[in-house]
Amino acid sequence: MPHHRGLGALALLFTSVTVGRCVFPTERDSSVHVSITPLKILIRGNDTVAIATAWQVRGPGDSVAIPNVAFVWTSSDPKIATVDNAGHITGVKSGTVDIRAAAANFDKSALPGQTILRVSAPLEVDSVRPQTVTYGETATVYGVGVDSIFQMSMGNAVLIPYAFFIPPLRDATGYAQARFWVPPPAHTDSLFFIGNGVFGFTRDTVRVIRRDLYEPNEIAPASVDLETSRPFPGTIWNFLLFFNPALSFEVLPRDVTVGADWYRLQQSQTRDLTIALNSSVPGTFLTFLTDSLGFRAADTSYFLGRGAWTFGPSFHACKGAAFRPKEAAAESTFVAFHDFPAGSVDAITIYGQPGRYSLTVAEGYALSDPRIPRDAHEEDKMRRTPSRSCSLGCPTTPTSTRSPSRTRTMWTGSDLTFPARSPNSFASGLPPGRSRRQTRAISTCTC
Repeated sequence: MPHHRGLGALALLFTSVTVGRCVFPTERDSSVHVSITPLKILIRGNDTVAIATAWQVRGPGDSVAIPNVAFVWTSSDPKIATVDNAGHITGVKSGTVDIRAAAANFDKSALPGQTILRVSAPLEVDSVRPQTVTYGETATVYGVGVDSIFQMSMGNAVLIPYAFFIPPLRDATGYAQARFWVPPPAHTDSLFFIGNGVFGFTRDTVRVIRRDLYEPNEIAPASVDLETSRPFPGTIWNFLLFFNPALSFEVLPRDVTVGADWYRLQQSQTRDLTIALNSSVPGTFLTFLTDSLGFRAADTSYFLGRGAWTFGPSFHACKGAAFRPKEAAAESTFVAFHDFPAGSVDAITIYGQPGRYSLTVAEGYALSDPRIPRDAHEEDKMRRTPSRSCSLGCPTTPTSTRSPSRTRTMWTGSDLTFPARSPNSFASGLPPGRSRRQTRAISTCTC
């Protein structure tokens, strides 16, 4: 009999251990909850597997996983995504659904798990920000697969991808964003995109203010601090001190024949410097560089300070040296300065036709032909020269040309010759006008 009593006690102990380890009391089901691992965006036609875990809540911040739990899976909209009892999900069409998992071992007081799943085409644009831009600013596109866009256009203009310099961003769930410069002649419209085998229009409409972000910069310069304006710091493009490929020569009023864009580039240290201006309308603009430029409101003309140095088309005329044949029209002005000192340089472009242009300022002395050693073929020694009079009908008061650095023309030119319009200045070859934008005169006597 003692032996049988021992067996009975052992059986009772084994039963209590089994119950304690394998059965969760139903009166405690409210302390059970289910979680689902977050799901990435699912491309329609593809599939994925969801993973759920049941947890017992023992106290605030104290939960333990419950093993060997079966789950019942459901989809809030099987037309968008289906799910089977193994958590296998198939994307059907674009949209969002709730995927739920309930622990089958427990009653309804156990909390089910739920996660939101997005099913998408390979490329879907959700939004574009900001909703108002000017030329030269960037618009950012958000959505699924937008980092695969290889062409984006808006209002007859192809946008310029920022991805040429900095790759688009994509997070762990599949959402991406891509930036584009907005150039002229873009106008208010939705955006058309092509990429990843998908094309279409965005739902958002972007309003375009048809002037660039540095306007107005005709009678006063737009200041650019080269110490703080690097657009791509920490990248291989760090040598670019300033870069914008989407600036605009604005459309001129009917009675205005010429406009101007004026920049003042400032730096606080000595460095080699290369300045380049390219335009989509070659032969219709002139670019001048100088260390002293001002504007006279009385006669709406520009003037150079006494003793200023200048650089640009026909600048050689100020030195009494004839130049024939005329300079050929070029698409760009490209000037490199060696050891350009701290201070500022003014760059002004006079134009007669609207169009897109880019302005680049790079740290370094750029060469158009690597076979030409630095400073070996300077077209003009712009250091101080003996005093001489100008040859364009200016007063005979001797003036001189100076520069704080040695310069070299890389690619610049114009087929325009500037006739003397007055004893003190010459105009851009166009008749003097009535508005402040019609006459753009630059004094040549003090260059």
